Amino acid sequence: MDPEKDLYREYGIAIGQNLFDEWVVSSSWGRIGGPKRVKETYFASKSEAVVLAEQEANRRLLRGYQVRAFE
Repeated sequence: MDPEKDLYREYGIAIGQNLFDEWVVSSSWGRIGGPKRVKETYFASKSEAVVLAEQEANRRLLRGYQVRAFE
Protein backbone atom coordinates (compact mmCIF):
# COMPACT_ATOMS: atom_id res chain seq x y z
CA MET A 1 0.00 0.00 0.00
CA ASP A 2 1.43 3.38 -1.02
CA PRO A 3 1.24 5.84 1.96
CA GLU A 4 1.46 8.86 -0.37
CA LYS A 5 -1.56 7.69 -2.39
CA ASP A 6 -3.56 7.02 0.81
CA LEU A 7 -3.36 10.70 1.78
CA TYR A 8 -5.89 11.46 -0.94
CA ARG A 9 -8.52 8.86 0.01
CA GLU A 10 -11.30 8.97 2.55
CA TYR A 11 -13.76 6.48 4.02
CA GLY A 12 -16.94 7.24 5.96
CA ILE A 13 -19.40 5.16 7.94
CA ALA A 14 -22.80 6.44 9.15
CA ILE A 15 -25.68 4.80 11.00
CA GLY A 16 -29.24 6.11 10.71
CA GLN A 17 -32.88 5.20 10.21
CA ASN A 18 -34.88 5.49 7.00
CA LEU A 19 -38.58 6.33 6.58
CA PHE A 20 -39.50 2.64 7.00
CA ASP A 21 -37.84 2.49 10.47
CA GLU A 22 -35.06 0.28 9.13
CA TRP A 23 -31.55 0.91 10.44
CA VAL A 24 -29.08 1.74 7.69
CA VAL A 25 -25.29 1.50 7.71
CA SER A 26 -23.99 3.72 4.94
CA SER A 27 -20.34 3.34 3.88
CA SER A 28 -18.75 5.79 1.45
CA TRP A 29 -15.25 5.90 0.00
CA GLY A 30 -13.24 7.60 -2.69
CA ARG A 31 -10.75 10.34 -3.39
CA ILE A 32 -10.98 13.50 -1.31
CA GLY A 33 -12.92 16.08 -3.31
CA GLY A 34 -13.93 13.53 -5.95
CA PRO A 35 -16.93 11.29 -6.55
CA LYS A 36 -17.68 8.73 -3.84
CA ARG A 37 -18.92 5.16 -3.99
CA VAL A 38 -21.67 4.36 -1.49
CA LYS A 39 -22.87 1.04 -0.08
CA GLU A 40 -25.93 0.83 2.17
CA THR A 41 -26.89 -2.18 4.30
CA TYR A 42 -30.27 -2.41 6.04
CA PHE A 43 -31.10 -3.94 9.43
CA ALA A 44 -34.20 -4.42 11.60
CA SER A 45 -32.38 -3.45 14.81
CA LYS A 46 -29.89 -0.79 15.80
CA SER A 47 -27.67 -3.32 17.58
CA GLU A 48 -27.16 -5.28 14.34
CA ALA A 49 -26.29 -2.06 12.51
CA VAL A 50 -23.76 -1.04 15.17
CA VAL A 51 -22.05 -4.44 14.95
CA LEU A 52 -21.56 -4.07 11.19
CA ALA A 53 -20.36 -0.45 11.51
CA GLU A 54 -17.79 -1.47 14.15
CA GLN A 55 -16.58 -4.36 11.97
CA GLU A 56 -16.18 -2.01 8.99
CA ALA A 57 -14.31 0.56 11.09
CA ASN A 58 -11.94 -2.10 12.47
CA ARG A 59 -11.35 -3.43 8.97
CA ARG A 60 -10.40 0.03 7.74
CA LEU A 61 -8.10 0.60 10.74
CA LEU A 62 -6.24 -2.59 9.84
CA ARG A 63 -5.76 -1.22 6.31
CA GLY A 64 -4.15 1.95 7.65
CA TYR A 65 -7.04 4.43 7.62
CA GLN A 66 -7.37 6.89 10.49
CA VAL A 67 -10.63 7.21 12.39
CA ARG A 68 -11.65 10.85 12.88
CA ALA A 69 -15.13 10.36 14.39
CA PHE A 70 -17.44 7.48 15.10
CA GLU A 71 -21.00 7.88 16.40
